[in-house]
Amino acid sequence: MKVSVTIAGAIFMLASLTACEFKSPADRVDEPIEDSNGDVFGSTTPQWGRTPAPPGRNVPPGASPAAVGPKSEPSQGPGSAVTPQSPRSEAKGGAVAAAAGAPASFTAVSAAVDHTCGVKTDGSLTCWGSNSDGQSMPPAGEFVYVNSGYRNTCGVKRDGLIVCWGYDGFDKKSTPPAGEFASVSTAYNHTCGVKTDGIVACWGDTSDPPAGEFASVSAGEDHTCGVRTDGTIACWDDISDPPAGEFASVSAGTGHACGVTREGPVVCWGLNDDGQSTPPSGEFASVSAGGWHTCGVKREGPAVCWGLSDDGQSTPPIGDFASVSAGIFHTCGLRVDGAVVCWGNDTNGEAIPPLGGFASVTAGRSHTCGIKLDGSVVCWGAVSTTIPRK
Repeated sequence: MKVSVTIAGAIFMLASLTACEFKSPADRVDEPIEDSNGDVFGSTTPQWGRTPAPPGRNVPPGASPAAVGPKSEPSQGPGSAVTPQSPRSEAKGGAVAAAAGAPASFTAVSAAVDHTCGVKTDGSLTCWGSNSDGQSMPPAGEFVYVNSGYRNTCGVKRDGLIVCWGYDGFDKKSTPPAGEFASVSTAYNHTCGVKTDGIVACWGDTSDPPAGEFASVSAGEDHTCGVRTDGTIACWDDISDPPAGEFASVSAGTGHACGVTREGPVVCWGLNDDGQSTPPSGEFASVSAGGWHTCGVKREGPAVCWGLSDDGQSTPPIGDFASVSAGIFHTCGLRVDGAVVCWGNDTNGEAIPPLGGFASVTAGRSHTCGIKLDGSVVCWGAVSTTIPRK
């Protein structure tokens, strides 16, 4: 079975509010989140990005059938002259590139709670960061897709089999079922994947998904949403009443979800305490649901955000963007000229990207990673270790 993969940003696990004591956005401080067992899950990527459609399937118009990560690759708008970001301050820790030696080349990268994994051009996996539960010890084999979650990671091998490693609590969220899969999306307490026949399977602390054929699925905090091949959306668990209509993509965030309709407008549902589910009007190419805010790229190129913005995470700069990744307290976007720009919280340097051209970017809670045009990966912010080389 051949699975087509393109370079794109990967988004991942948002810190769950379930079974943990969590401060409200207004009262929160930039510190690790601790659950009832005393386990800390500090940095995460919150746009629970959608997964790619199974190869050869009927994909709704506007959806990307081979996007790696949480959102589809939008069509690029007119280019714009951009002033490059200043090199990051060493006081913030500096951007972390690979260790000494020849740089490894990647096709995808997935930044999670406190670890990151990437797919190399030869199909092998490399992970770095925390390894408290074995989440940074990937198995051998050739992979086409990887998704990092809370203390665990799952990947789709070239033959379609799913393999997960790391923390296996929450009713065995790292023990996938048999079958051939096109994609996988792992969240805080559960994991879901789209099989090659379009059927969605979920495992861990979650209910059974609805029947039907799906083009994509996005696992959120305590909910999951998927786009069926006919464009309708289904959601289950904490958010189970999506709007009617035909959608091209969906992105599940902390307690809300947003989708791009086939006509272009964005529709959101779920929690709306900070306005994260009240999108502006207009036609969008993509959307990324973050912690308590949401960002999207309009078809004509500008990035727009709505929701919580106490750190400026919902105040994007002007210019034309190819994609945007909404983190917990900051946001990063890829401009059409390949430069990365970030806005919002910068306590750990997560909002000061390095210079250079990028193919994709993914924002976590306290760090950000991107794939450069040469295939190498660079991360900045609260990165615990250097990226392995060949």
